[in-house]
Amino acid sequence: TKIFTETSLRTAEKFIAFLKRHYTQKQIAKLFIVEMQDKTKYEIVIHEWEDSLRMLQTANFFTHLEQNFIKVKLCVKNLHDEIVRIHHIVSYKPSSHKAFEYKDKYVAAQGEMGQLDFVLPKTESELYLMSKKLKNCMFSYASKITKGTSTVYGVYKKEALLYAVELQEHSIVQAKGVSNTHIPKEDMQLISIWREEKIIK
Repeated sequence: TKIFTETSLRTAEKFIAFLKRHYTQKQIAKLFIVEMQDKTKYEIVIHEWEDSLRMLQTANFFTHLEQNFIKVKLCVKNLHDEIVRIHHIVSYKPSSHKAFEYKDKYVAAQGEMGQLDFVLPKTESELYLMSKKLKNCMFSYASKITKGTSTVYGVYKKEALLYAVELQEHSIVQAKGVSNTHIPKEDMQLISIWREEKIIK
């Protein structure tokens, strides 16, 4: 299977030129010579590569790529995930201003714990704005929140939104910073204490 077709070659060339501004030639060469020739994951890698090229062919996508790209460790999966993230950011529009409904225990768990302040998004639009600030795909969790299968808190420090925490019942299933980065140990400890005292008890 060829990794370029007649229709995707121009897009691929433009994308490689973009990658050269963020990565070394050695890193890019490894992407094509090593990873795309790995027989153990060849089909998955090629599928993600082709899917990435299809999204890149969307009108004005390279402009959005320039504006929103966050440098990731260079591999096809990470590039694909980053392109998907940007695609969602530019194509998503909140469908409802209707207020989310939460169980009483989740509403009561809002508030300060040490230097952190835990806040529930009131509407899908508010969730979208939080997601945009944190540069993640949290906006896509609106249906899970509506169904009650997940609860997402924005976590602030000195009035700045720094983290998002997703709960399913009593468990933290995700806790991430801007661009899905890890939360510092001391703040993660506070989040764990908050869960113990506000959610479990």
